[in-house]
Amino acid sequence: MTRITICGIAAIFFCSIAGLIFYLQAPPAQPDFAPGTTVRIFLPDHSSAEKIRYERYAADRVSRTVTDIEYVDGSSEQITYWGDNNLRRASVKYFKEDDSQQAASNQNKRLKSKATFDHRTGQLYTSHQVYRLDGTLERTGELLSDGRYQTNYYWSDGKTLSRQRIFNQSRVYASEKIFREDGSLLADVVQGQSDQREIVLYWPNGARQANYSSNLVNGARGTFFAEDGVTVVCEFYRSYWAIEEVYYNSAGQIWQKRLAYPGNGSMTISLFAPDGTTPASSSTATANTSDSKTAGPLVAIQFWKLRPTYDGKPAYKALSSVALYSGGQGRPYRIITFSNGQPDGINAAGQDASGVQVANPAYLVEPVSSPIPEPGLTERGAPKLLYDYE
Repeated sequence: MTRITICGIAAIFFCSIAGLIFYLQAPPAQPDFAPGTTVRIFLPDHSSAEKIRYERYAADRVSRTVTDIEYVDGSSEQITYWGDNNLRRASVKYFKEDDSQQAASNQNKRLKSKATFDHRTGQLYTSHQVYRLDGTLERTGELLSDGRYQTNYYWSDGKTLSRQRIFNQSRVYASEKIFREDGSLLADVVQGQSDQREIVLYWPNGARQANYSSNLVNGARGTFFAEDGVTVVCEFYRSYWAIEEVYYNSAGQIWQKRLAYPGNGSMTISLFAPDGTTPASSSTATANTSDSKTAGPLVAIQFWKLRPTYDGKPAYKALSSVALYSGGQGRPYRIITFSNGQPDGINAAGQDASGVQVANPAYLVEPVSSPIPEPGLTERGAPKLLYDYE
């Protein structure tokens, strides 16, 4: 043989081997059905949540029509598809069947959830309903015309709305309304950019209870109202560095101001008489929430030191001294110091050793203030802020 002939034979041999390998590795053009079969059965491994899966196909053996899944926990699901792209169109899930009364068909099973999905991705749902084991409605959702998604949550009766959430077009939490079990509005929450959040709380009678605004940089500030929704009870500002609270009487005058610095554990409480129109001094620690208000004459300033409590939470329990004023913003006429929580030289009634009244006993204890709801609106058991119907 000539050298050219030998090379030709070798080339044909290697091409034949390469073609055989390619043929064996290439996937079949169609699903590996038996002739005339349009159903595929899958048995996942032990690590899967699925127990068995049935996939049904159209006559072309490529387009999926229905998938039935039985899960290890006894629940089941049926998925239908868009006819032109093999993406999910709808899902219906059922609870585990009651062993004492086997369900003969899906119509007799206990419904767990229903959802429909968009045609473009088959992932974003356009509606959903979730049910409790007793058959009551737990929550529902629907795609709004502007592309946002609204989710409704219900109390145990499955009818009374407990909260209504809105997710923006990017499926990010945007706002919500929270309702009491009697149907009255409890809170209106708006999530701004980044960590900015605005909260309005309402009394059971529908009047405004409080306004809050908060973020990580500027802290939280707000106003607390009486049950008429108009009379201001307190204004506050809280940050990592300073806390200020200003309390008002029924006439709208300042009667107490609190200024605390968590860093050094100090707090001062200024007390004002309930008459007069002396302008309130502004604090450099806040945005001057009380500049436009008035206060009576200054009568006392308490100085407190932070002392930890047994539950680990900080509390101002150590009253160190009290400065007493005859009125106005001048120098105090007397300063009372404290030892072991008791005023030096006078008794709890404000009398000295000779029985002379030297101080109002109300100035020797912590003034009572109206409770202020926490601006974070912390709710135990509240659903996570997720766009998810599962």
